[in-house]
Parts: sequence; structure tokens; C-alpha cells
Amino acid sequence: ITGCDSIVTLHLNLIDGYESAFDTTVCESFVWYGHECTQSGQYEHTFVTGNGCDSVVSMNLNIMPHPEPIPEITGLQQIFVSTDLVQREYHYYIDSVAFASNYEWTCENPDWILEPSGAHCTLNATTPGTATLKVRAWNDCGYTEKEIVIQAGYYDVDDNHTLPVKVYPNPAHDNR
Repeated sequence: ITGCDSIVTLHLNLIDGYESAFDTTVCESFVWYGHECTQSGQYEHTFVTGNGCDSVVSMNLNIMPHPEPIPEITGLQQIFVSTDLVQREYHYYIDSVAFASNYEWTCENPDWILEPSGAHCTLNATTPGTATLKVRAWNDCGYTEKEIVIQAGYYDVDDNHTLPVKVYPNPAHDNR
């Protein structure tokens, strides 16, 4: 005020705050700092570090659900055994299952040939008998499964059925 210069010295230490961001995928829900997160989205938590600075942690959360139930397996439950004369392949499938990333087919009969391919499979019964065909639809959060029982017997040729045989050349001449 009287026209004299004054000097003020400020000793300032800057302490960095903490900032972190990460992505995570979980099943159904996630508890984060005491808060249950049940939907996918961006979440932030602010807290004070030990030196008194505000800090922020950001999380990009992806909630992955369990696969939906499998409604049914489509395919015959009464089949016939393949022989040297008649080769039989039976096809089984399911509709795509929501939230499933993988499909796994199994057949309990060790003699039958199973060729799985995603949401469908091909089955060749090589011996008569009964077996359970199972399919499992799964992802990293769990699975759902369905099964059917399949009965295989020999093809019975009688008056009501014809054996699917083709004779060549037709018509044939001078061949016995």
C-alpha cells in the first residue's frame, strides 16, 4: 500500500492423481466397489488416494448371459441299422440357441458313428439297440442341454415295405 514491493514465496508440490480404465466381461452381474452391476455399460468410481488427490477408475463392462434353453432336437427316434446293402444316415438338428457360442453332440452307443457339425449332426447306427443322443449349447457362462432316446433295429422287408434297391442296366438283356 505504501509503494514498497513485497515478495511471497509459494512452495507447491504437484502430486499426480490416479486414473485407470479397463474392459471386463462377466456372467450375469458384477459387484464393483459395493455396487452390483447387472447391465453392460461404462462405469466410473471416484475415490481419494492416501495423499488426498481425487482419482478415477473407469470400467467398460460387458455382461454375458447364459445360453437360452434348447427347445427340441429334431430327427427320427426310430431308425434302422446300416448294412452292406443299405447305408442309412440320420440327421438331427436344433435351432440356433441364443447366446451360445459352441455346440457339443454325444451319443452313448460306442458303436454308432456320430458326425457333429455345429447345431446339427449326422448319425449312422451300425448295430441294433438303444442310445441317448445329447446336445449341449454353451458359452463361457454355462450350458444348456437336451437329449432324445433313439431305437435302432434292422430294416424289415415285408409286404408293406419295399427294399430301396436299384438294378442297372434296366432293362437288361442277356444278363443273368
